[in-house]
Amino acid sequence: MRKLNHLYLKAVSNVLLIYFSAFVLGFLVMYFSGIEFVKDINQIHHNYISFETFGKIFFNNFKIYLLLLTGIFLLKIPTIINLVINGGVFGFYLGGLHQDFEHVLLPLLIHGIPEILGFFIAAYIAFLGKEKFCIRKKFNICLLFFGAFLIFIAAVIETLISPLFI
Repeated sequence: MRKLNHLYLKAVSNVLLIYFSAFVLGFLVMYFSGIEFVKDINQIHHNYISFETFGKIFFNNFKIYLLLLTGIFLLKIPTIINLVINGGVFGFYLGGLHQDFEHVLLPLLIHGIPEILGFFIAAYIAFLGKEKFCIRKKFNICLLFFGAFLIFIAAVIETLISPLFI
């Protein structure tokens, strides 16, 4: 049992290490490059808050969720690539904000926490592999559904709540 817990902890550590390493690298590259993003509040219109927008956001995030899960069958390669890209892009974006950092951080965190947590769950399951997934099959299947539910909740928040804070 102790060895099994160590394997689960190792899967979690690998996911977090890959994502946050890419995040820090992306942030530092953009922050020290001197390039700055200009945030245009006028780009957010009232028709952003719609079922169509929700559908686009949800299905885009759900595709990423499924892509992360494919690593369970494909030697973790798509999972690692996706963690690096998502972490790097998020860090790159935050690193380029400079003055607008505090204005953008709240709307990002409101929907970003459940979204990224859902992605981490998919990556964690991919890092477990098929054999370890089957050892605690019932728990891991529940975890899969919980991750998908988090992606759904994040899309609702991103569509209906986050724009109100921008």
